[in-house]
Amino acid sequence: MLKNLVPSSISFQNLEILTISECHGMLNLMSSQTAKSMNRLKEMKISDCQRLTEIISDKLEGDHDTESSEIVLSGLKSLEIYMLPSLTSFNLGKYMMGFPELESLVVSGCSEMQCFSVHGIISTPKLNELRLDGNWRIRDIHYYLSENYASSARCLDELVEILECRKSFGRLVWPVFLGVKPSEVINQTGNFEKALAEYQGSSDRKKEKLAKWKDALTQASNLSGWHLGDGYESLLIQRIVEAAEAALRKINRRVPLHVAKYPVGIEDRFVESEPLIDVGTGKNDVKFIGIYGIGGVGKTTIAKALFNKFADEFEGSSFLANVIETSKQNLGFVQLQGKLLFDMLGDKNLKVGNVIEVSIS
Repeated sequence: MLKNLVPSSISFQNLEILTISECHGMLNLMSSQTAKSMNRLKEMKISDCQRLTEIISDKLEGDHDTESSEIVLSGLKSLEIYMLPSLTSFNLGKYMMGFPELESLVVSGCSEMQCFSVHGIISTPKLNELRLDGNWRIRDIHYYLSENYASSARCLDELVEILECRKSFGRLVWPVFLGVKPSEVINQTGNFEKALAEYQGSSDRKKEKLAKWKDALTQASNLSGWHLGDGYESLLIQRIVEAAEAALRKINRRVPLHVAKYPVGIEDRFVESEPLIDVGTGKNDVKFIGIYGIGGVGKTTIAKALFNKFADEFEGSSFLANVIETSKQNLGFVQLQGKLLFDMLGDKNLKVGNVIEVSIS
């Protein structure tokens, strides 16, 4: 019965795609030494391995790798792990994990998974899609700051890049503090002070980067995020998931409205309407645009098409149809106000008691 992929000494330096499925006797996929050799790996899919507890293990027989405290899968772009009921972690060992090119991560059906990496450092600067158990997706950046974070020059470089993405592209960035106080990062004391002091006496290249690294740590620490402290990791994860769900609703909350089966002539209306909507000029004007005509000429159709085209240009959007008819119903205004607030704020716990009373449970 296969317990792991290969002996720890085997190298896969030319491997680009790795797919493992229905290996029910496998306990660990590969050793840390083997993982470090996979520089060209682009896709990894692992599924339906009932006894698999760890993807990368440093406890396999013959694995005595002591050269580096990092495992960097430098070419990996897509990682999918699902239907692994015994999996507790991607890596339970001593290693910091790096995924500099990872764009998509899917984790589903891994009910025993407690953490992705027990070391607490996961570097994913290019991650743009994360799916957990199929319930939520987030296209923004999160990163973990632990007590040994500053000991990795790679992590510090990627933190600088993450903050540049935030500045240039408006990306949402969330810091998560594990085993370290935010004040230690802001003031760069403790292990952070020691690690940064060591760079001062290292190569000229690292010394040149030191000022940027310090500034990035200060900026990151001042962002809104989470601090585990002495609390339970499971509760912290739940809070992050809830925040991600709320962010998801703001980022990808809309399913495009159905306009028409054959929307003939809509583009001509866009030519007339776009200058009126005036998106992208940086102005914060409030505008009312009226579409008038007799019933059945396509006023609502044009409004839906315009909404689909321009809604994502705004921080919040809501399409309220049949306002007059709905307002005449019992609690019709409450219903309309509730939909408007939910669409704009994305809070599923928000309750509208009446038109002047709103509560969040």
